Amino acid sequence: MTNLAREMEKVKKLADEIVANGECVVANGRNLDDHEDSTEFPNFFLCPILQEVMKNPHVAADGFSYELEAIEEWLKNGRDTSPMTNLRLKGNLLTPNHSLRALIQDSQKRQSTSTR
Repeated sequence: MTNLAREMEKVKKLADEIVANGECVVANGRNLDDHEDSTEFPNFFLCPILQEVMKNPHVAADGFSYELEAIEEWLKNGRDTSPMTNLRLKGNLLTPNHSLRALIQDSQKRQSTSTR
């Protein structure tokens, strides 16, 4: 098993535990208690800036994942601090988070097939 496959399996297990424990939010960032009919996603599927499920998550220098367009806009507007910690970022390199993107896509596929 490749490193990526092992990493994806770990993250998938964590996501399943989070969903099982009810530590989820709806896609727009509100608590599940507010909208019982809404689609469930683990909190870490949400961009901290947009509070929406990420489609193209990238890791910033602070170690957190953000939707690419949101963090690019954040940096383009002259902000050099982490949206999560407010500490100065040590750089503006953005790295694709392939594991998280695959996990989100897998979760969305499973949810779409279970609602049919």
